[in-house]
Amino acid sequence: MNTPTESIFFMSTILVIIALNIGCARGPERVEDDFGNSVRAMKIAQTNDPLTILFPDTTPVDGTDGARMEGVLKSYREGSASSTDTSRPLHISVGGDR
Repeated sequence: MNTPTESIFFMSTILVIIALNIGCARGPERVEDDFGNSVRAMKIAQTNDPLTILFPDTTPVDGTDGARMEGVLKSYREGSASSTDTSRPLHISVGGDR
């Protein structure tokens, strides 16, 4: 540290490091305390039989048509929307103008 500029740079670097560490040392916030509750509530709301959350059924799904499922997989893998369907302009009317 020969020049005043070097010592100012060194001190400002130390202050920035201290400030960053103080910012990271805060405790959990309200959002972190509530983290995951909305997902758990959504799972419960979408479950037909609440006992299946505790005791899930391990038997495989039975009773579907193989050809139908093959068609579903094919359309899933190839994509169902063509580029012409997705490239059409979207017109949004605001107010009474049509």
